[in-house]
Amino acid sequence: MEPKVRPDRRLVLAASAGLIGPASAATADLQAASPPITRILARYIVNAHTADVPSNVRREGRRTLLNYVGVTVGGSRHETVEHAIAALAPFSGKAEANLLG
Repeated sequence: MEPKVRPDRRLVLAASAGLIGPASAATADLQAASPPITRILARYIVNAHTADVPSNVRREGRRTLLNYVGVTVGGSRHETVEHAIAALAPFSGKAEANLLG
């Protein structure tokens, strides 16, 4: 079993800095010294087990995925989505949201 890999936050941020703006010589040096983050994350995902993830993190992951799907479907204006929204309208709450309060 391979040891757990814990990416260094500073190295990840430095490695991603090149995506935001032009890389300086210091950034290039840091990127060269940085671990290959894609490989590290892929290895972590492949080797991860459900038991390794705390229950509150799994719950929030499910909520986040459900929210993402809801926003994606709700923001779509495809005819099929319009029919689904109309069919589910009787089961929905009020059609307004409070932003403050």
